[in-house]
Order: sequence, then C-alpha cells, then structure tokens
Amino acid sequence: MPRHSSFPCLRRPRPLARGTAALLPLAAAGALLLGAAAPAQAQLGPYYLRGTQSFTHDSNLFRAPEGAGVASDTVSSTGLAAGLEQPLGRQRLSAQASVALNRFRNFSELDNNGHRLDLRLDWETIARLSGDVRFGRSRQLASYADTRALGALRLRNIVTAQDLSARARFGGASLLSLEADVARREQSFSAPQYRSRELEQTSVGAGVRYRPSDLLNLGLALRHTDGRNPNFTATGQSNDYERQDLSLTANWRPSGITALSGRLSRTTTDHEFAGGRDFSGLTGGLGVDWRPSGRSRLGLQLSRETSDESIVVTTLGPDPDAPQQLALVETPLVDSRLSNTLRLNGSYALTGKIMLDAGLRWSRRRLEDAVAPGAGGPLLLAGSDRTTAASLGASYAVNRSLQLGCGIARERRTADTANALTAPFRATTASCQAQLTLQ
Repeated sequence: MPRHSSFPCLRRPRPLARGTAALLPLAAAGALLLGAAAPAQAQLGPYYLRGTQSFTHDSNLFRAPEGAGVASDTVSSTGLAAGLEQPLGRQRLSAQASVALNRFRNFSELDNNGHRLDLRLDWETIARLSGDVRFGRSRQLASYADTRALGALRLRNIVTAQDLSARARFGGASLLSLEADVARREQSFSAPQYRSRELEQTSVGAGVRYRPSDLLNLGLALRHTDGRNPNFTATGQSNDYERQDLSLTANWRPSGITALSGRLSRTTTDHEFAGGRDFSGLTGGLGVDWRPSGRSRLGLQLSRETSDESIVVTTLGPDPDAPQQLALVETPLVDSRLSNTLRLNGSYALTGKIMLDAGLRWSRRRLEDAVAPGAGGPLLLAGSDRTTAASLGASYAVNRSLQLGCGIARERRTADTANALTAPFRATTASCQAQLTLQ
C-alpha cells in the first residue's frame, strides 16, 4: 500500500463520484446558456463563430522505425468553433466549444470526429476574495508517437480527457495573499491495448504568495496528489500512487520587454504496484518571454517532470494560444518516469498581415511500464529515448475575418532499442489551413 502522506492537512481527497462526473457536461452546457442570457450591451461583440479547414500530410503516420512499414497519409480536418467572452458583473465567463471532422485519404479506418469544450469563470468579491473555476473536455485520435515498438498498433484509438479545477485567493494585490485549489483529471482510451495509460487523478494545494512590487511575486505552495491507473496490467491490476510537492515559484519582470517565471519543487512519488516509477528528487521549470520589439517575440522553456506532468509532441496543428498559427501540438503522457525538456519558440511580424513563427523542442525521457505480472510482482520494462522536433510556419491575415497559414515540421527520435517501450523514427509533417471568424 502507498505510504501515508507526510502532510496530514492534504491527505487523500475523495474522488468525484461517477454520477457527479457524468453531470459535468450538463453543467458546462448550463454555463454556456447562462453566458448567452447575459446582457448583450455588457461588451461589444462578445461572441464569435469560427470555421477552419486544414490539410495535413504526414510522412510517417504511425511513427514506425525505418524499414518497418513506414506509411504516409493526408488528413482533411474540418472544424467549427463557437465561443464567448462575457462579463457578468464582477465576474467574467469565457467559453469555447469546437468540433472537428477528420478524414484520412488512405487509412479511412482512422476517420474520427473530435471535439473540445473549455469553460472558465473568473470571480471576485468586495472582500479581496477572488478565484476561478475551469472545466475542459476533449476527444481526439491518440498520438502514435507514444506507441511501444513491439505493438506498432495501427488502430483507431480515441483518447478522451476531462479536467475540472477550482482556485481561490485571499488578499488581492496586497503584499501577502493566500491561495488554495483543487483539481480532478481523467483520461481514457477506446483501444484496449492502451488501457494501461488510463488515468484518474485528484490533487489539492495550498500556499502563500508574497508580492513586494508589481514586477515581482514569490510563492511557496504545498500540493498532494492521489492518482491511479485503473487498468495498469492486462489482468486488471490497478496502480495507485501518491505524490507530494513542496514548491517555490517566482515571477519577475526585470524590464518592459522581458518576463521570467520559475518553479523549483521537492517531489516525491510512491506507487503501490509499479515501484519502478517511484521518484524522490527535484522537479521544476524555467520560462523566459522576451519581446525585443512590437514585431518579434522569443520564448524559452526548460522543464523537468515526472509522468503525470510530461508532454510529447504529436503533430503539426493550430496553436491553442493563437489558432490562426500552426505549431507543434503537445499531449500528456503517463508512462514516462522522468522527462527533461527544452523548448524554444519565436515569432516575427514581417508585415501587418504576415506572421512568421518557428519552434524547436528537445526532450529526454526515462521510461517505465508494466507488461505482465511476474512471480514477485509486476514485470517492468525500462528504457530511454531522445526526441528532437523543429517547426517553421507562416500565416497571412487576408482581412479581420479570414486568415491563411502553412507550416512544416520535422521530428526525429533516437531510442534505447533493448526494450519494447520505445523505438527510433523520423517524420515530416506539412500542413495548410484556412480560418474564417465571424464576430
């Protein structure tokens, strides 16, 4: 059994009941209706409707090793999104719902309809109390970049992820403020071969923030996480785990063109079944945002994380923070014991209508996964790999409503092939899209 948490005030929160989780989409729909009923005069043009059409060619669709049946394909993705940004008195509601029809030219068995829903309510009171509530749900084809070398599974595998979180702050912009939050995350797959990566996770955190000026704030926070992989082995054995984080955070703006953010955490994880994934050490990240001019921007991110926070590049697609641009889209992993990642991205406004962007990512993962029960417990595989990915794109704003963009990305992985967890591959992805927004 997992060891008891060393932080009594943050011990094992009760997971959301299945009935409660089932009501979350209904609650999300209710929030959308609430936003639609808000007075239209509160903000000019708070609603928008966006349509997208993209075509993407992938030279190695299944991320297969060279000489092992590399297959290419072209995917058509037709999307429709609706959203709003609506003040509600002191509160603000943000919402976006989108659907996408993805059709493959050669591998029609992979055709799928994806969707995404994002809701956020920012609230505050007159007593220096504020916070936010967020809900997100997505459905999409899982990445083949994270498939075992032995599996090389060329099947339709849909990943569904759902997140719900709430955060509260007391103190506002004063010198000292208190913060607390709770979050629930779930992830499931349609293909039985991926069930070991399904995830249920609940975390709670509390901390204090010190803000000596508008340019600097420091934080100290404690977080406890309870999680489980409910179908960790083919025989149905689950893997329960606990994680503790004691974190120092900092946000500093030394000048008007530079912003720095960082986190350093003492992290401990304890797995009931997969002891090979236990970890005790330092995790964290460092981010630099540099804007030397109104035309250019450069970002640098360094991170060191365990499995429940790791990410992997999947393919080229719309940038979540700038839908009119193309970027390397990333998704969570759950089988990486430890990942060290470096990301570099930049953008430059060539003219008032033309934007250029580029990205570079390097990561090294240490992998652990259970493949079958052994005589003395689970039989674990271990290994490592290194992935380098680069992208280059351009977008053109025809007018305020219509935007066009194209991009290309190259991904290469080298791997420890003495196990069945990972395999080397190379892939090139090229994509073009058009986006029409009505507001």
